[in-house]
Amino acid sequence: MDFRQLEAFCAIVEWGNFSEASKHLYISQPTVSSHIQTLEASLNASLIDRSTKPVTLTDDGQRFYEYAKSLLRLREKALREFNQSSAEIIRLGASSIPSAYILPEILSEYRKRVPEAFFDVIHSDSKGILENLLSGCIDVGITGMAVNDEHFFCSPIYKDEMVLVTPATEYYRELRDANTSIEKLLMEPYIMREDGSGTKKEAEKFMEAFGLDSNSLNNVAKINDLESIKQVIVHGLGVSILSKKAVDDLERNGRVIIYPLMNKGVYRNYYLIYRKSKIRNKHMWKFIQFVESYYK
Repeated sequence: MDFRQLEAFCAIVEWGNFSEASKHLYISQPTVSSHIQTLEASLNASLIDRSTKPVTLTDDGQRFYEYAKSLLRLREKALREFNQSSAEIIRLGASSIPSAYILPEILSEYRKRVPEAFFDVIHSDSKGILENLLSGCIDVGITGMAVNDEHFFCSPIYKDEMVLVTPATEYYRELRDANTSIEKLLMEPYIMREDGSGTKKEAEKFMEAFGLDSNSLNNVAKINDLESIKQVIVHGLGVSILSKKAVDDLERNGRVIIYPLMNKGVYRNYYLIYRKSKIRNKHMWKFIQFVESYYK
């Protein structure tokens, strides 16, 4: 068992599948698979159920994940203590939309200015990011869920428009051409986000304005992966309320139809969150100040 195997295992857990793990580790998918097979053989245990999408952990995998994260944190602590000239490690987490559409441009631009920066990034829903901040697994989070707690600092950094997204099939084009109202479109087969999602929370607020309960919709699926939701919409499964930033590419290519909510638009903020008592390193403050000013 070595750290490369632990990193591969944790990346699969945090990104949901082998292909995404390989992208974020900058290694091939077969290499990721090889690391996991070797790790499972050394532990004499099956850690990952590969029959599900996204992949899920076995009971042994769930228990071992905490050990793996602890070992990686200990390695980081040792590197910091014994090699003060090593990379400036920035541990952060991001929920679905910031992780896919906001964080990449921030990290790329920051590393141009600070070449010694090293990013240790995890992906979770908004609720999970807060839990990781509380547990100390990460120092900074970017999420769509604000937190009102005197122990946290929470700063809005990006405003995103929420839109209703439908397939671009002939049926939905006819509904668009007939100027079908948002209320009626919400009666179409609806795809929900997971319970911890900030997007779901904002969508439910919008529905309440129309006197709708999300449980009364024609719900056909609950999916915790944003990219999966986008693809099932493209293939005609149903409609959903999503981030405009997340579907701009699909609309440009004519693969979905989007509707602003209530004409004026419904927006949600994404927040930079950290525990006031946890940020002690100068390089973390430098990164925080950069993120807070990036979109201004």
